[in-house]
Amino acid sequence: DYDAKEPTPKMLLAREILAADPGASVTVIDRDLIAGGASRRSAGLHFPRGASPAVRALAVESQRYYAELAAERPELPIHSLGMTVVAPERTEAKLRGVYLPEANLRRATEVPDGVTLPEGTGAWTGDGCQYADVPALTQALAAELRPKVEFLEGVPVTGVSSDADGVRLSLGTGASLVAERAVLA
Repeated sequence: DYDAKEPTPKMLLAREILAADPGASVTVIDRDLIAGGASRRSAGLHFPRGASPAVRALAVESQRYYAELAAERPELPIHSLGMTVVAPERTEAKLRGVYLPEANLRRATEVPDGVTLPEGTGAWTGDGCQYADVPALTQALAAELRPKVEFLEGVPVTGVSSDADGVRLSLGTGASLVAERAVLA
């Protein structure tokens, strides 16, 4: 059994675990309803950029994963967005280092009507920006997983310990769950 604590990561983790091991026993525990917590409040925007090596690596993986997911399941609420970056001209080299190659940054040939760029500022257009309706995406992935995954909704995890049997999760219901591994996210 696996446990994760944030709605969309939970669905993605459960999906990845089952892809790697279709016979795995997976339980998703959520103190809220699926898509009712952080997913409900998420802006759902992804920009193809990363200012540090760690964030850049996460952005590369996110870019790849969501592109594959959208191609595999085009009905999911994942949408490409146009992107215009406005920054001081002198920072162009830095921009190219922060944005992923997939962003394909190029000089903007025009800006929207009524927009005036300040002196010394440039605009670049790019690709790879995405918007996802995170609650709807979470619900769609949960619906796909429900036949194979046990869902415990409205159940907080109140304690985590390990013993010879594995990881013991104490639940707000008074019950406990023992798992070989637990993922808290």
